[in-house]
Amino acid sequence: MTPPTSANAAATDVFVPQASADLFDAVAEVERVIASLTGIRARMIDRAHDWVREHQASLPTSRGPSHDRRFAHEIVVAELAAVLRIPANSAARLVGESRTLVADLPATLEALGHGDISYRHAEIVIDNADAKTGSGGGSSTWRRALFGGRLHSVARTSPSRPS
Repeated sequence: MTPPTSANAAATDVFVPQASADLFDAVAEVERVIASLTGIRARMIDRAHDWVREHQASLPTSRGPSHDRRFAHEIVVAELAAVLRIPANSAARLVGESRTLVADLPATLEALGHGDISYRHAEIVIDNADAKTGSGGGSSTWRRALFGGRLHSVARTSPSRPS
């Protein structure tokens, strides 16, 4: 092993910070890709929910729209829990969040799809939208107007402290 020289030390000082920066940039890029994929997942879950609901309604054993919606939701939650290997309660929350993103918060879904915000950011926006409009209620137009314009500030904050 060669003893450190001033030339070796200088090279190490320059290399380590650059390598570190490159690694952190790579981690940040992976996070953007993960966020983008969670946006795709939300769209797919919502499409699956719609398809099951429409298919259930077309069956001769249909018991009416209210029952069909509830039964379709239970089917989607059970299937999603199984394929993602998560508890049914977590799957139900994911189905509800996906529906909210697609139907009520398309700007949030778009930001998520571009990797501009994390899924945790999106969850906070959903929770705030639910709190402002009543859980699952309120006008979709009002929710879009209220939360669509705040995404630029949310994307620059820690998910635990959106401004």
